[in-house]
Amino acid sequence: MAGYTKDQRVFIIEQYLKSNESLAGTVRKFRAKYGRNINLSSSTVKRLVAKFRESGSINDVHSTGRPKTSRSNGNIESVRQNVREHPGTSIRHRGQELQISRSSLQRILTKICISMLTKFK
Repeated sequence: MAGYTKDQRVFIIEQYLKSNESLAGTVRKFRAKYGRNINLSSSTVKRLVAKFRESGSINDVHSTGRPKTSRSNGNIESVRQNVREHPGTSIRHRGQELQISRSSLQRILTKICISMLTKFK
């Protein structure tokens, strides 16, 4: 449902309730207002209404997937401090010292460099 704007989601909920919970009527009114090119199905209306009734919100729920642990604020700060103390250390050795994978360390260093560059502008 990420393809619908906030206004469109509100319109869907309002029309569903106004049309006495008619899925087909909601889809017809939506297509009349937003055009026939936007593909809205009755199953999408059902999911949006169920989510609205369950949570009271039309916003998407963030997934509960695997948490990002390597680029945590603590790791970013430890990399910053390590770079200040040992600026000439290679990424491979720095990663071994801090027990952070090389690819995650590269992402952290890139993020640090970008934030430093934006401060100087």
